[in-house]
Amino acid sequence: VVDTFSNRIQVFDSEGNFLRSWGSEGSGDGEFDRPFGIAIDSSDRVIVADRYNHRIQVFDSDGNFILAFGAEGEGDGEFNHPIAVATDPSDNIYVVEYINCRVQKFTSDGTFVSSWGELGSEEGQLRYPQGIALTSDDYVLVADTNNNRVQQFDTDGNFFIEFGVMGTGDGEFDHPQGIAIDSDGYVYVVDTSNNRVQKFIYE
Repeated sequence: VVDTFSNRIQVFDSEGNFLRSWGSEGSGDGEFDRPFGIAIDSSDRVIVADRYNHRIQVFDSDGNFILAFGAEGEGDGEFNHPIAVATDPSDNIYVVEYINCRVQKFTSDGTFVSSWGELGSEEGQLRYPQGIALTSDDYVLVADTNNNRVQQFDTDGNFFIEFGVMGTGDGEFDHPQGIAIDSDGYVYVVDTSNNRVQKFIYE
């Protein structure tokens, strides 16, 4: 669990019992400034979006620092408020940037691969996105928060579909943020300003 304002990661077992924590406020290795997104790769490495430090940090499951990459900016491999992360079966790392309104893809060691997205409301454009998840067949779902929709891309950033509009009805959103997919392929979206979670069938 990312404990954002305490600048730490907390670990619990499946029954909610506390196991350990790590992190403190700062900009050094293993320190955080408002961490936000978190993901676990196939090697149980913990990938954290260290938002206000404009970087990604990677740890082992015990909290030992492995590597960090990124700096503030708009270029390839640079970040402006990285806010959500996800990994694919090859342990590539996908990072959603809140201010730069894009997704960047990296190898497991932090080498830049590609990016897509820009500020806007057309297909493939993003407006302050805050969530990301990968499906079992390697499609990328992005919670396009201020466009009140979810967009689907392949892992190269090619747009496929979108769903959702502003509203309070079923399938409508008001600032969707978190997104997750379970082992059966159902998609869960945190519909923040509607104070609910919506569940969708992924097809």
